[in-house]
Amino acid sequence: MVRKAILAAFAALTLATPVAAETLSVETYRPARNESALGVHSLAVERFRGPEGSRFSFMLADTLQQVAIRGQPWFTVLVNERGDADAMLEGEVRPRISESRFRRKREVCWTEDENGECTEERKVEMDCIRLRVSVRPDLRLVARGGALLWTSPLEQHREESFCPEVDDYPDVRALVSRMLADLARDIRRELAPTGSFEPVRIMESRSGLTGESRDMFRDAVRLTKSDEVAACEMFERLHAANPEQPSLMFNVGLCAERRGDHREAQARYRAALASERSDDEASAGLRRIDDTAEAFSQIAFHFEQ
Repeated sequence: MVRKAILAAFAALTLATPVAAETLSVETYRPARNESALGVHSLAVERFRGPEGSRFSFMLADTLQQVAIRGQPWFTVLVNERGDADAMLEGEVRPRISESRFRRKREVCWTEDENGECTEERKVEMDCIRLRVSVRPDLRLVARGGALLWTSPLEQHREESFCPEVDDYPDVRALVSRMLADLARDIRRELAPTGSFEPVRIMESRSGLTGESRDMFRDAVRLTKSDEVAACEMFERLHAANPEQPSLMFNVGLCAERRGDHREAQARYRAALASERSDDEASAGLRRIDDTAEAFSQIAFHFEQ
């Protein structure tokens, strides 16, 4: 019963206002990349070892604490204490920094006037440095009973080049901070589903339409900017009169996906696949629906535990 209630609640997709021209707003979900942690509700984050460990443990704890699906928190996060947590995140974070030297031509000021203004520039070959920074956290999620649920496969790399004669040394700490923030978001996607409203472009070709239908299609496209419901109603009427027109075949599928009727959307997209003009768009729509269905299954499993 609980599972059915949760699936029913999430299947009723909320409609959003238009966010971009010639698009429809579709609520879509992506499943967690790792399913072993779906039963984890409370999570302890220890202070990780390593020079960036402490900073990253707090950053990651904040990110995981904010995970919510339709306003329902996904985790209860404890920092530096296990308590009765279902699982603990532990590990080490050590950035690796390497430098390699090379020569490059740079344009520099060659002469200046008495006011310090450059009067001549020349390209000069000089010694430069390529800085490579990588962070691969060695993290593990361990269940209360000791079972290993997840290990991090994630890594971030950044490269910056500079010439000491004319450039400042890069701010490595700021660079690492951005990498850690990206890693925290990646780990969040590993451990929990994500949901968002995605603006998906409609197909706009009026090929094969004539007269009033052609004008009506143009008006429907314009309506997507201000009234998606009305635009979809027009696409449906046009499709009924022109069932083989490729753009309409795809657009009515997108309208069905928008209102949460995934079965209807799948049927429309599969029909659209018969037209080479909508192969990519229809295939992407089917992938979104498959991802959302898998995410819904994960969500139901998590909240019924």
